[in-house]
Amino acid sequence: MHLVDPYCYHLDTCFCPLNHEAALIYPGAYAPESLVILRGFWKRVHELTAGEAHKFMGNGIVVNGSYLTPYVTPSLESILRQEGLAAVVIDTSEFEKSGGSLFCMKAFLP
Repeated sequence: MHLVDPYCYHLDTCFCPLNHEAALIYPGAYAPESLVILRGFWKRVHELTAGEAHKFMGNGIVVNGSYLTPYVTPSLESILRQEGLAAVVIDTSEFEKSGGSLFCMKAFLP
């Protein structure tokens, strides 16, 4: 995937699978040809605004019916509700200074 937004320097900052059929993306982060390819893999593609993406709302984690996110907007909350997820807001403001948020902080243990 070719990313074109300097604030979205890594796929994890502008793409988050919500389940097997839906993904959360910031379309402005992608070159047009990459956006076409990405949309072809998901039944439902929900879009973040630039402001939402730049606040790392696409850098969340889905776990046990919840979406862990550093911020939530009414639009994101509506998307999550459509996908059967509840928003859980976690302060990552100090970590965001290094250019990431929740997804960048995770470690899955067996």
